[in-house]
Amino acid sequence: MKMFRSSTSATGGASVEPVIAFDVVDGHRRPTRLRVSATGCTIGKDKYGRHDIVDVVQSGDAPGRLVVSVVRRIELDADDDGQVQRILDAFQGLNLIQRRDERRPDDLREPAHAPPTEASMSDFTAIGVLGEGGFGQVQLVKRNADGRLLAMKLDKDGRGALSDAERAILERIRHPFIISLVTTVVDPAGRRHLCLEYADQHDLHYHLQRLGPLPEDAVAFVTAEIILALEHLHQHDIVYRDLKPENVLIGGDYHIRLADLGLGKQGVTSPGGLSSQGTKATTFCGTPAYQPPEMLCGDDYGHACDYWSLGVLVFELLTGRVPFHAPTRLQMYENAIRAEVVFPRSVSRCAQSFIRGLLVRRPEDRMGSGPLRGFELRSHPFLGAVHPHWADLEQGRIASPLGNLLHRDALQAFIGQVERANRHTIADPSAVYSGAVPLQIG
Repeated sequence: MKMFRSSTSATGGASVEPVIAFDVVDGHRRPTRLRVSATGCTIGKDKYGRHDIVDVVQSGDAPGRLVVSVVRRIELDADDDGQVQRILDAFQGLNLIQRRDERRPDDLREPAHAPPTEASMSDFTAIGVLGEGGFGQVQLVKRNADGRLLAMKLDKDGRGALSDAERAILERIRHPFIISLVTTVVDPAGRRHLCLEYADQHDLHYHLQRLGPLPEDAVAFVTAEIILALEHLHQHDIVYRDLKPENVLIGGDYHIRLADLGLGKQGVTSPGGLSSQGTKATTFCGTPAYQPPEMLCGDDYGHACDYWSLGVLVFELLTGRVPFHAPTRLQMYENAIRAEVVFPRSVSRCAQSFIRGLLVRRPEDRMGSGPLRGFELRSHPFLGAVHPHWADLEQGRIASPLGNLLHRDALQAFIGQVERANRHTIADPSAVYSGAVPLQIG
């Protein structure tokens, strides 16, 4: 980072103008140079006046580069010699910029961690079934070497298309709010299964069913963590396409983990919208209540589709229902494309504003996908309690309000589910760790 550059004064002599310069990539990921000085700032060839400052709203696109968005107004005094330092302080005060020597390995485009090694079935003992779906079955297993509990995603029919897509994504990325891939397991038939981090506090769907609508402060906190996870995926050109309460797991630390990335699509660089540049996705997929209008209308789509799903999710967490519910799927699609969102009185005006900003039908106008991208989301008053502390949140320095909200009997409730699923009684709760149930693949 350069702090000064030479310029020519009106009298022809050389002078030194204080400048902050960064290597950056712009909104279309083109390498360029950001310079900020007393007289204004430039991004590549684009010049802005002294009343403007470029707001860095995302980081981690590539080694040695920062990602910049568009301009945010900050009043400067051209006669003040300390203006450059104030600009730098403004950047750092937003917790949205890092110097190159402060960048963490997981901020980089390519992961610093080695791909997980493969293991065999004999390395694990089954505890019970966590869930089943079109992909196969998920079993809770104990790793024999250290007793760690993991979630093993079994590819029962050997097709493995979704698990292969999920494995490819999880081998590339690592983020505190995205479920981590611990290892892959190959069975005697040659089928490959994923061994994932086990989030032992269930998922948001479970807690919605049990507790009903969640308090707004807890919803805002969860939303902030989801935004950080989505930003990380989008920075790696991945669109998630399956955001819903069942896929937002809660870890033992009461922070969220996005799971089930089998529908994730790599290589998507466009924020979304018919006029936006970059590569888009085309596949019709996901859960009907959370699919965005552009997908329903058959248009190509980008990252903005995830923010529509986020709007549906936040509405559901606050009300206990999805915003466009209807007796038939076709009518629900029609509502998503045309109907207005109706809020119950229990939802605050601030939360309504946030949700409406996400449930904008034109993806290019949707909050999070326009020129301001992440800053528009992060600075919304709905997330006001988190806004000054995004870096602390991402690094796990802020306790989740879910810890106080959720009861501490989660293990006992889970044991009851295992008993019903496996039709045997666990008399001693500690027996859940003993591995009495053999590992069955089917």
